Amino acid sequence: MNEITIKEILGLTDPNIIVDDTTKSRTIVKEDGVTKNYWRFILTYKLRCKNCGHYLNKNGFKTVQHLAPAGLWGLNFLIIKKQKYICKYCHHKELAKLKDINPNDHILRNLKIKEALQLSSNITIKQITENFGISTNTVMRQA
Repeated sequence: MNEITIKEILGLTDPNIIVDDTTKSRTIVKEDGVTKNYWRFILTYKLRCKNCGHYLNKNGFKTVQHLAPAGLWGLNFLIIKKQKYICKYCHHKELAKLKDINPNDHILRNLKIKEALQLSSNITIKQITENFGISTNTVMRQA
């Protein structure tokens, strides 16, 4: 599969995210009869300092894990290496932000939309949590 197809399947629309070619881009793990797919990406772009306006220097990566919509292969998880930045003038620090995920959240926005649409139909909360791999509390917050 090419990079564009992978991003479309997982519902990623951010143009700055790319498939991580340095490692295996997809790992499959079977736990308790559930297939989990771990997809690896890198998120990096040029960024200006909010304080002084200079371009920020790259300062390593932070690896985070996000939940993506389940597909034919099972549950999908995104392991994203987000670029860390630092300003060499005012020492302001910043982390790259993914447009498909709300700040301080670990579930893709399109997964939350699909889950909310399921709530409007006659499906129990327990079935929704099993289908999407999310907790009952997350489902209740979306209701």
